[in-house]
Amino acid sequence: MKKTASLVLLFFVSVAVFAQNAIYTSHEFIDKQIKINYALYKEGTVSLYVSVDGGKTFNGPLAGLSGDAGCDIKQGPSRSMIWDAPAGYDQIPPSLLQFKVEVKDFDDIYIPMVYVRGGTFSIGNKEHQTNNIPSDEVPVHTATVSDFSISKYEITQEQWVTIMGSNPSYFLGDSLPVDNVSYADVRQFVFKLSKITGKKYRMPTEAEWLYAARGGYKSQGYKYSGSNNLDEVAWTKENSGKKTHEVGTKEPNELGIYDMTGNVMEWCYDNYGEYPSEDVINPTGPIKESTSTYKDGVWTIQETNKEPHYVMKGASWTNSSKNCYLDKRHHSYINHRRYNFGVRIVME
Repeated sequence: MKKTASLVLLFFVSVAVFAQNAIYTSHEFIDKQIKINYALYKEGTVSLYVSVDGGKTFNGPLAGLSGDAGCDIKQGPSRSMIWDAPAGYDQIPPSLLQFKVEVKDFDDIYIPMVYVRGGTFSIGNKEHQTNNIPSDEVPVHTATVSDFSISKYEITQEQWVTIMGSNPSYFLGDSLPVDNVSYADVRQFVFKLSKITGKKYRMPTEAEWLYAARGGYKSQGYKYSGSNNLDEVAWTKENSGKKTHEVGTKEPNELGIYDMTGNVMEWCYDNYGEYPSEDVINPTGPIKESTSTYKDGVWTIQETNKEPHYVMKGASWTNSSKNCYLDKRHHSYINHRRYNFGVRIVME
């Protein structure tokens, strides 16, 4: 089928009702994109699924959506979204190509949080001089953090889809941690979550993350989060089978928080840089110029090669035991995504 920008092919299909909150009515090809038309009867997060076997099976939620898709879509009889479909969908017979619109209710959003009483502790690796630890783990200094609440588990794919409307993950499963997310993606997630709930969510600072991972005021001084036995508390290169696992299936740490070592690496709020030599209170890392801008609910990244790196903590299913200790620091660019990048959030 040859298509041009002016050619629009409209296929009407039998109406499909999903959860009685949205009705998919039709789709049409417009150049290299597909426009999906639907009616929405309840406000929420709208996701899209596609079938190429006449509705027997559906794949999704799909990425690459614009228009009336994603978070905070208002109800109405005439809604539409655009899907940047991969090549070849225009060759699928109309009787086999179908779509399903799913609506998730914001009232169902539930992210278990653990209250962490603030305190003062040491940041940095005290074994640097004797064990040739990387230089970015020193100097050892004292940090004080205020009270905060942190998510009991890594953010799951179900939670991510409820807010964002699509699933970027490489490994798929509602109870698996979301993966393949960038720092910029997470900023959008916490912004939308805060807007929907009326609460203040954000990424943890490196100091908050480390304090919670060590067990806060209940800390037993473990090498990993919750134990000196890595296999008890973490999915790593040695035991993961080269994939992520359902959150909360290993043992928790002293505060009842799961997977702060292993499974997916977790983004922190801070710019990556050298540790300070002086004592600090509620540190947020070094301040660096950023070329990212926020407009209309979207973070735009400009001149990516000049962007600072941001801190990541906790190691992941790809890391060997020698790189899973709590003082280990990782970092990456603001828009870098990978199959072992995830997130945990805090609430002020």
